[in-house]
Amino acid sequence: MKTAVTFHIDTDNLRSVPDVRLHALWHICQANPAPMHDRAACDLVGDIGAEIVRRWLSAAPAEQYAHQPGFHDWHTLQQHGNWRGPGGTWLPHDAESRPPGADACTAPAEIHNTPTARG
Repeated sequence: MKTAVTFHIDTDNLRSVPDVRLHALWHICQANPAPMHDRAACDLVGDIGAEIVRRWLSAAPAEQYAHQPGFHDWHTLQQHGNWRGPGGTWLPHDAESRPPGADACTAPAEIHNTPTARG
């Protein structure tokens, strides 16, 4: 017995397709007997793949605090000195007291330890 099964795929409404069906559509597109260079087959798998990636990225947590306003200024301050003592007295580095790694950008600990930065 031979059976032909035809699938109708509306790429304009992929956002409304349930995950299970989208998963099946991906496999259907991969099993498509069209030649590898067939434009319609390539466009179809591209549309479905883009929807899969869109859903995956929307569920993935984004890095939110890798770069912050003021980090450049903080880095520049660290290169040239630091705040010390009660009340925060500014003491510039001299050539001998410049800390190792002063050229590395290190965000101030108080920024990374705020409730917002910790999530």
